[in-house]
Amino acid sequence: MVLHYTKKTFHLAETMGSKVNAILRGARILTSIASGNTTLTAVSNHTGFSVSTTHRLLKSLETTGFISQDPWSRQYGLGPLVSTLALIPGVAHQGLISSARDDMERVRALTKETVALVIRMGLQRVQLVELPSPHALKYTAGAGFAAPLYYGATGKVLLSQHSEDEVALLLKRAPLVKLTAQTVANPDELASQIAKVRVEGYALSRSEMFDGTVSLSVPIKNYYMPVAMSVLAPENRFVTDLTLWLRPLKESAYSISKKLKKMGTHLWPKQ
Repeated sequence: MVLHYTKKTFHLAETMGSKVNAILRGARILTSIASGNTTLTAVSNHTGFSVSTTHRLLKSLETTGFISQDPWSRQYGLGPLVSTLALIPGVAHQGLISSARDDMERVRALTKETVALVIRMGLQRVQLVELPSPHALKYTAGAGFAAPLYYGATGKVLLSQHSEDEVALLLKRAPLVKLTAQTVANPDELASQIAKVRVEGYALSRSEMFDGTVSLSVPIKNYYMPVAMSVLAPENRFVTDLTLWLRPLKESAYSISKKLKKMGTHLWPKQ
């Protein structure tokens, strides 16, 4: 994982207070180490900081757990705190969650159904946030719910954000198993459906993961990994006119994508 910051971002340190200056310098040190500069001299040369300043910042970052130093080679690497934060989806993707929440609330208010924000993590999809339907009977799994990447509308939308070659490789690694009678477990058929989603910009599935459920999903762009926003509902309550849900869902996804772009893709870690 490599963090990318623009020169403009670091130039802000010159015009802001000393505390912000220290934070930005620390971020630059972390970026340098993540880019492969693992010695004091290499980090100093890469950042442009003096050796003494670099050493002081390295010690501070080491004390707080952001970096660690191998006692034998004396080389630096990203520390346990970075790994811990990265493994907590709600923490690692807080910017995405904050950008999406208002629009998710709007979609839930319009549809009166559960709305979920989902990302791809390896061969699974993980639900970052879920806003449950106000109805007593609802389709809900909860934040943190993980499921195979390949099933249902949400999975297809996440996969549609990859190239055809990447999809073929992911499907080759996947042990496709039918969860219900409607599950698409044939890799060729699934690839064809994903290609259609890529063109149409949405996916709809019925009872592919759980019987009696419907999922309508759209992609969110301008993030460093695939993201989907989905409306989840019992099948008997699904609207017959798809545009009643699809239009506000697409509009909200576009709004979130604009916010993420404004935040700056240079702020996201690059896979």
